[in-house]
Amino acid sequence: MNKLLDFIRATVIGGLLYLVPIIILMFVINKAMQIAHKIAPLFSGAIEAMQLGHILTPPIFATLLVVLFCFAAGLFSRTRLARWIAGFIDSKILINVPGYGLFRSMTGGSSGIENLAQQPVLASIEDDAWQVAFIVDRIGERLAVYVPGVPETRSGSLYFVKSDRIRPLAIKASAAFQVLRRMGVGSSELLKGEAALR
Repeated sequence: MNKLLDFIRATVIGGLLYLVPIIILMFVINKAMQIAHKIAPLFSGAIEAMQLGHILTPPIFATLLVVLFCFAAGLFSRTRLARWIAGFIDSKILINVPGYGLFRSMTGGSSGIENLAQQPVLASIEDDAWQVAFIVDRIGERLAVYVPGVPETRSGSLYFVKSDRIRPLAIKASAAFQVLRRMGVGSSELLKGEAALR
């Protein structure tokens, strides 16, 4: 029963974390299009003067404005100033918002859980079962290990286990996450040279 509830919880959380960025992106694009539609009439005179009115209709021109703005923002994001601003907002403002740190660690690509994972291991969580886990911290004689869900690795469980219940894996964390997302396909590479299960 507990395993079923854990599965339901992990699946619901994983689905939520998958949908939130999409919903935010749709909201931002929708707002950007509304603003672009208000700006587009300001250029109608120039468009008609160039005899492009039959091509650059208001919806098309508004879409081009959004694309142009995204391109300009992308160029700006490459600058040192943009990185400093983003780092300042992240470390000084957003990090103080309750839940932001957790949300960032689980959804942010380069700042996600994969970057927090120090080493992929096999962890003996239950008597006869070994699970792929990732060391995320060390507390005295115990290790904090994150056991991700399958195939949604952004949600999982945290365990504190003794080092004798851990078997290191000779594989990079990114490769181990990829095997989990494929629901175990490629496990032969994951467990190559590992005698713990024999």
